[in-house]
Amino acid sequence: MPHLDTGTLPLPFGGRSPRSRSSSLAGARVAVRSAESQASRILLRYFVDGPLTDLQLRAALGLPESRISARRGGLMARGLVCWHDDVQGPFGAPNGRYTLTDKGRGIAAGLHT
Repeated sequence: MPHLDTGTLPLPFGGRSPRSRSSSLAGARVAVRSAESQASRILLRYFVDGPLTDLQLRAALGLPESRISARRGGLMARGLVCWHDDVQGPFGAPNGRYTLTDKGRGIAAGLHT
């Protein structure tokens, strides 16, 4: 299956006909823009607010928790975000708080204009 090279995460696309492959590729391109926009918003929120849980990010950004978790995981894999500590969550379980690494802080500072 071919992949769209995004520079950060290769996204697969496919299809049995040229039309379906073209539609799949167009969808992959839209997904890249959406994911990068969400990741940028997350970096900026950490920059402005400091360490946050995924639930706090969800409330601040209005994104589903699954998207928050996926984008944070990608940012962690790129060395931009790291675990900070655990805090008591709303349901009594510990929730991890995450924050920017030095590298992430530098990138977020460039986004914060």
